[in-house]
Amino acid sequence: MVLHYCSDEDEHGIPRHRFTLLTGDDPTPVPITNVGQIHEDLARRAVALTAGTEVPSAV
Repeated sequence: MVLHYCSDEDEHGIPRHRFTLLTGDDPTPVPITNVGQIHEDLARRAVALTAGTEVPSAV
C-alpha cells in the first residue's frame, strides 16, 4: 500500500490537501479524507486475509 499526498490551492488561494491510497491488489485509487478511513481499510483487509477471502474494494 502507498498513501499518496499532493496539495494545491482552490480558486481563492486556500490550500487543499489530497490523499489517495493505492494498493497492489486493486488498481483503483481510494480517496482518503481522514485517518479513520485508512484504519477501516486496513481492518477490512485483515479480516479478509484471515478468512482467506478476496479483499473487498472500498470504492
